[in-house]
Amino acid sequence: MIWINQLRCRQRSPASLTLIVRSNLMTPKSMEIGGFMLTSFAAGAVYVTAARAGEGAAITLQFASTVVSLAMVFIWLRYDEPQVNYRRSAWFNIGVVALAFIFVPLYLSRSRPPGSRLSAVLASLGLMALSYGLTLAGYYLGRAMT
Repeated sequence: MIWINQLRCRQRSPASLTLIVRSNLMTPKSMEIGGFMLTSFAAGAVYVTAARAGEGAAITLQFASTVVSLAMVFIWLRYDEPQVNYRRSAWFNIGVVALAFIFVPLYLSRSRPPGSRLSAVLASLGLMALSYGLTLAGYYLGRAMT
């Protein structure tokens, strides 16, 4: 889905029309979300191979994918914090590590202005569900290919 910030047409000559589109796809926060989704899919696909290698490899992969996912969440929070002018406490960061599925929506509900809080929380829950779905899709694709 592409969000269009600005769409304007400028006529250079009577025969040509230049369309200028600016989108939010290449912002650091959007790239972090894309990387998080790619990591989710890859973790599911690689898990099949790791499970066949033994229980130790599968546990190591699960731990590594969790660490990478948490790092991506913190990078996203780092880019989001100055934009919304909201400072997280150290205890809140610990909560994100311990229970990200609760504390990330809580952060969004506290940091967003009234009127956009519900949409931000629902979007985060949707992204978490999409991440889970991509992990399952990667897992079943990996099983089908081996």
